[in-house]
Amino acid sequence: MKRKGWWVLSLAYLVLVVIVATFVWPQNQTLALVLPVSDAILFVGAIGCGLAAAGIALWRLRKERQRLFAETHQLERVIQEQQEFRRTLNHELRNLITAISTGLEHLNDGCDARTLTRCKTDMERLSKLLETVNALGRLETDPIEFTSVNLDEIIQQVLDVVTATPAASDRRFEVDLPPGPFPLPAVRGNEDLLFIALLNLLDNAIKFTDKEKGKITIRAFDDGSTVVLEVCDNGIGIREEDIPNVMKPFFRGQDARDRVGSGLGLYQVRKIVERLGGKISIRSKVGEGTVVPIRLPVSNVTKS
Repeated sequence: MKRKGWWVLSLAYLVLVVIVATFVWPQNQTLALVLPVSDAILFVGAIGCGLAAAGIALWRLRKERQRLFAETHQLERVIQEQQEFRRTLNHELRNLITAISTGLEHLNDGCDARTLTRCKTDMERLSKLLETVNALGRLETDPIEFTSVNLDEIIQQVLDVVTATPAASDRRFEVDLPPGPFPLPAVRGNEDLLFIALLNLLDNAIKFTDKEKGKITIRAFDDGSTVVLEVCDNGIGIREEDIPNVMKPFFRGQDARDRVGSGLGLYQVRKIVERLGGKISIRSKVGEGTVVPIRLPVSNVTKS
């Protein structure tokens, strides 16, 4: 409660004491009491307790108002983000459909291998975009089954998938996990969602690192009540002015517009981490690389 509120209550209490004292010590009786002293003390005490209760109620009301205000602000932010997402999605779909339609029209003039390749690429982009949007929709609405997840197992599973792709063949991967006697604690999460999140982060790291000199490090460590999972690369980095926006849907930084992608990868990772009760941030320097740390709550159940 603000200090002003306490001053008002104190003043009201003082006024009530004066009123009671007026009945207790009438003007025509200097010390003669109309009410017994004990009753008067009880009466004044009851008033004080009532004012204290009113103060506590006002304090709770103020806290509740602050909570509702914060929730309303959060809801407005989510609605605004969803509206912006729909507008941008509509724009992306229109561009892809227009490109495909234009390519198909050119086929009427003869079978052009270049046009067919471009149409195929656009169709693949459209398919992947719709698949990602569908996954995001399920993430927002479907209930999540939380379990104790061993991150070292997820890391190995994702690496097995990623290193088998041609795009990762020239990159160097390193894993930095705590040594044997002090293993990484399990986190509270969902194996499938964490797999998708880490796969997206590695896909991004591969996309923005050099084919010959690219180095990608997956690091994880215990930080008390959370486990920190980091994906680090020595790629092209992100401009400082782009960092606040890279996890927004369909955003593509100034140095990333020539790279293949939908612009939904980091946005999907952020949504997954937030849905699992974690936090994600990003650090980057142009020409030096990028670090994406994820903080996940430690599970209070030991996974057998």
